[in-house]
Amino acid sequence: LRIDRLDRCIGLLVDHQEAIAEALRKDFGSRAPQMSKLTDVAGSIGPLKHAKANLRKWMRTERRSPTPAILGWFGAKAEIQYQPLGV
Repeated sequence: LRIDRLDRCIGLLVDHQEAIAEALRKDFGSRAPQMSKLTDVAGSIGPLKHAKANLRKWMRTERRSPTPAILGWFGAKAEIQYQPLGV
């Protein structure tokens, strides 16, 4: 689901780059569309691709030592399971 949303976000940026550049030109006045495409559109796609490439690693469960450590002698296990909350 998250990878699909990242793909959709990248697709929306690419598909609507002209409209984004035009909106930024109106906001900033005399900003060149090529500059907006390079800095704002392409500058957003890189981090989205990075997030897509690393998402599985970031969401992977991490094993940790139980606290207090003596519990490990009795077979206790500890792990961190990341659960996205919010947006």
